[in-house]
Amino acid sequence: MASNSDRDSDSSSDFDLTDSDSDHSFDSDTDDDDQLTESSIGTLDSQATNIDEEFWRDDLEDVHIDRFEQPQGPRHTLDRDSPVLSYFLLVFPISIFLHLVDQTNLYAQQCGAEIWNPTTLDEMRAFIGLQIIIGINQLPRYTMHWSSNKFIVLLSGFSNM
Repeated sequence: MASNSDRDSDSSSDFDLTDSDSDHSFDSDTDDDDQLTESSIGTLDSQATNIDEEFWRDDLEDVHIDRFEQPQGPRHTLDRDSPVLSYFLLVFPISIFLHLVDQTNLYAQQCGAEIWNPTTLDEMRAFIGLQIIIGINQLPRYTMHWSSNKFIVLLSGFSNM
């Protein structure tokens, strides 16, 4: 079995898809299935029948729906030639980044971090940008995004950074 340093190296083992970087596990839980008995299923059926009788009727009534007259569609004042960042900031304004910075620094303070350099707006913007790139350019293993292997770097999209 490979050690942690072997797994994190830039060798061809980076393409081993058997390692899971996920913190989630999926256990089958059969206890819930055993609790359903014929009597409980029969009870559920009778409840469903009662709902159907109350919900569905033979007599039809006209339904009035008010006309929707609110403004719809995207509303902004950007030109078609505006930079992509301007459109991004419509969805994620600087105030969101400032809030993330404040909450990150507050959390570090509340946890009693002894050695902590407060996070800045530029650091948070870079972090969120990296998360977006990692989400778009998915690789088999998270650590591959930080590889120095020239072939993996081309796949990661970080070659220009």
